[in-house]
Amino acid sequence: MNAFIPSLAVVLAVLMPAGLPLAASVAAQEPAAPETASPFGSDPTPDQVIQFFTLFSADEGIAAALEPLVKEIMQPGEMEEGWEDAGIDILADLAAMEGGPGAFLLRDTDTEVLSAVDLFARSRPDLARFESYALRPEPVGLVEERVFLGAAPGIWLETAHQRERRGNALCYSGYIGVTLHSDRPVASWREQTAIEIATYFALIDQLAREEACNVYKKRDDGTYITRTYRPDGTRLALLDAETTPLVPMPASEIDAFLSETPGGLVVPTGQ
Repeated sequence: MNAFIPSLAVVLAVLMPAGLPLAASVAAQEPAAPETASPFGSDPTPDQVIQFFTLFSADEGIAAALEPLVKEIMQPGEMEEGWEDAGIDILADLAAMEGGPGAFLLRDTDTEVLSAVDLFARSRPDLARFESYALRPEPVGLVEERVFLGAAPGIWLETAHQRERRGNALCYSGYIGVTLHSDRPVASWREQTAIEIATYFALIDQLAREEACNVYKKRDDGTYITRTYRPDGTRLALLDAETTPLVPMPASEIDAFLSETPGGLVVPTGQ
């Protein structure tokens, strides 16, 4: 949800236990096609690739299919007084590490859904081996945060965010940028892969309309956990129920991180 997308990996991991790919039900609505068929054709232009994702996200049927999940994710819990001042000043904590601001990212310890958040938006990975598509251009003005989210083996979504501070909380609302990085031509994707990635993109689009704030807490072992709130101080307990710890990752390791193989994003079957 906007720059609250730093927790999107956590959202999907929380909902994973019963999971099948979210797009499975969507794919069932699509006309049958050969397993190797690509919806992009043999030699798509960047505009054609971007248009596919844009139209998919704007489809009313897709929005209706995702609406119950978004409502579940955003279900408000109990109110907490003083929530903005709970936790730590995460930006100051990271800036105090060797190398200063931007020297470390926060990597999620979930090994199935790989993600890393750059709270200073200073990491510059070498993306030469990827095909990259700006599905949503970056916000106008200062980009304050970037998230790298593993969507499938060799396929990453990079989100770019703006935010505001409320005490120790980092709060997000409004437009975000989304860039797709694929280590193989999208023309080689199977239709199912394209539908799954487009579904995740549509989910990001819907969550980006919501407002939420992250509060970071530091544990005795040096790892961090997040707590998520609506701006009125109500907890988003579903997101926090099975949050996995975040560990500092040197920014110099971002290229190696993007060479790892994510298991892919999955969401529940409704069981």
